Amino acid sequence: MESSDRDKPTVELLIEAIKVLVCILQDKNEYTVGHSRRVAEYAVSIAERLSLPQKEIENIRLAALLHDIGIIGIREGILGKPGKLSAEEYDHVKTHPLVAERILKPIPELRDVVAYIKHKNEAYDGGGYPDGLKGEEIPLGARIIAVAEAFDAMTSERPYRRACKPEEAMAELERKAGYQFDPKIVEIFRQIRGVPQARLVVGPLSLDCRTFEVTVESKTVLLTPVEFDLLHYLMSHAGEVISVERLLQEVWGYPPGTGSPDLVRVHIRNLRRKIEPSPSNPIYIQNVPHHGYIIRPPSEE
Repeated sequence: MESSDRDKPTVELLIEAIKVLVCILQDKNEYTVGHSRRVAEYAVSIAERLSLPQKEIENIRLAALLHDIGIIGIREGILGKPGKLSAEEYDHVKTHPLVAERILKPIPELRDVVAYIKHKNEAYDGGGYPDGLKGEEIPLGARIIAVAEAFDAMTSERPYRRACKPEEAMAELERKAGYQFDPKIVEIFRQIRGVPQARLVVGPLSLDCRTFEVTVESKTVLLTPVEFDLLHYLMSHAGEVISVERLLQEVWGYPPGTGSPDLVRVHIRNLRRKIEPSPSNPIYIQNVPHHGYIIRPPSEE
């Protein structure tokens, strides 16, 4: 079928199918759960601050959601390797934007989206890949996604390093502004991150929405973005029993019927290790057998 013969619902179904595939790919690595959704949120906040047209903002959002599709072409064992990549392995990883281009290019409605994904790994000084573009030769959407993706990657744990604090990640973006990243985009993101954000409090739990830190009694711990998203949702719905399916869909963006319940259990367990006095006997995040999880407000305890 020629792409021009496809009707709009067919194109939308194709895009939804690709989104599911991206979720499945992220499913294979507990460190990247929800990564595309967070990158999309950061990218859209930058695009909105730039007052871009709504159509361009939507293209940037979609590109951010699909930006990892090219990792389907990366060999097993490389992305989660707990050490430095060899030169050959790194060259192999650098092919992922071109894999993404091959997957998405047959859909002409995604022309701008494809360009943003293909060029998100270019560097502002011309030292990136795949085409060595520099400065404003790099599509604006790609420059925005580059900053958003780098921030989420640095603040997330990986097998080979700990997660950075948000302020550490922001400092690294500023250090590389003008070299790897567009300095104007970095400055806009700095302004967005600098805006005071609400602290969410439920009983003894106090969650700082800017630093990803939670204070329990007198103990303060840093959460990964995955853990932060999970705790923020449970605290925002304190008193409600939240099903595993709802957590997969509303916290990490999995389409209905996709996503592994094991992912939720893994990250609930990790979260409990950080905030519970006794993770094996949790008092903050409680199981409701066959229904889900709940954080009870003090009045219900």
